[in-house]
Amino acid sequence: MITAADVGRAMERLRGDRTQREVARRAGIHRTTWSSYESGSRLPSRRSQEKIANGLGRTLDDLDRAILQECERRLAPDAPEPERPPPSEDLHRLYYLLDQLRDVVGRLLLRASDTGR
Repeated sequence: MITAADVGRAMERLRGDRTQREVARRAGIHRTTWSSYESGSRLPSRRSQEKIANGLGRTLDDLDRAILQECERRLAPDAPEPERPPPSEDLHRLYYLLDQLRDVVGRLLLRASDTGR
């Protein structure tokens, strides 16, 4: 099964050294939308895939082949672990809050053990 991440990796590979802004403008897609497709967080519709192919200066068949190659790489038995995208800011915030909570609980436990002596 093809995933949004397969589409995103294919888009990134076909984009090469061009910026997202450049190819998104050529495709008539907002840069943030392009970014969400390329990051694998959204799956573009078939119509959007046509625009993406045009923005990349490729045919829809070229894009389809690249997506299929990414899917095959992912499903290959000896495929290396795919690179994980960097954590989002929300995840960073969650880790920060968990650290803060851990500190508070630790202090409360210390206080409780001191008063129990």
